[in-house]
Amino acid sequence: MLRRQPTTIKLTPEDVLSYDDEKLTVSSTSGRAGANQNVSCEPQEADPKSKQERIGLVARRS
Repeated sequence: MLRRQPTTIKLTPEDVLSYDDEKLTVSSTSGRAGANQNVSCEPQEADPKSKQERIGLVARRS
């Protein structure tokens, strides 16, 4: 079986600066678009259920 030289990745300071500039541009653009959205990650259930109620073992409270 033939062996080959391992692949090397070279990262220059210019690459890092370019990446940082792009991330800054993307975050500033998405920040303006996302400012108008009211998105909540929390559940908005008015009547919280217990585990037994969720899986159907107990009758639901009224």
